[in-house]
Amino acid sequence: MNLIIYKATNLINNKIYIGQTTNSLEYRKNQHIREAKCEKRKSVYFHNAINKYGENNFTFEEIDSADNIEELNEKERYWIKYYNSNYKVFGYNLDSGGCNGGKKSEETKRKISETTKIKWLNPETSKKMLAGLRKGNETQKSKPKKTKSTYLRILWKRNCFEHMGN
Repeated sequence: MNLIIYKATNLINNKIYIGQTTNSLEYRKNQHIREAKCEKRKSVYFHNAINKYGENNFTFEEIDSADNIEELNEKERYWIKYYNSNYKVFGYNLDSGGCNGGKKSEETKRKISETTKIKWLNPETSKKMLAGLRKGNETQKSKPKKTKSTYLRILWKRNCFEHMGN
């Protein structure tokens, strides 16, 4: 298994994105390019930049490797801090990294759960949270429903099916 830390550099403004992958660098680069064309994106800021500046204005290079996932996460955090790529003036990372695709540890999940429970105990905070939930539901009801075929048309137009082979 490949455990790679990579750096993507925008050749126009020199902003950097640091990422990790368990696949080849070429595979991950192509994945970013495909995801940039799709409606639902994981790395929104970086993918918007790929769309704005064009995929040919980015270079991808391997800068480090690891022996296990924990080390991979640690090295991703190190390189993001080294390049300050989580500051918008320097790069496209939206956080300090080391999340391994956003998967949370059991400890992190427990802490989030405890914090949320405490927030609900405060009457003023819980009232605001409920109002936000209600507002979200009303917004969803007012939006026209998209059918599966509508989503498929959108994805097809954005070439999101390239990776699916013939």
